Amino acid sequence: MGNQSSQWFALYYLDKIDRLIKKELQIKSYVRYMDDFILLHRDKKYLQYCLEKINKVCIEKLDLELNQKTQIGLAYNGIDFFRF
Repeated sequence: MGNQSSQWFALYYLDKIDRLIKKELQIKSYVRYMDDFILLHRDKKYLQYCLEKINKVCIEKLDLELNQKTQIGLAYNGIDFFRF
């Protein structure tokens, strides 16, 4: 699990993303562990819109950027989560 302060900072620092996804974008199926997260939704175009909003908040408010693992795909193809 790593250092306990790392867990606390992930909760505190990424709270803006949690609130954006749950309150503003109203995604019901959302999972986050530390800095990995998954959004599930039936509308691919809406997920693309969500990705743009999340990326904008990451860059402008958190000085972060999404990595190369970021993708939109079909859930029945499987989901890689916590991949190192």
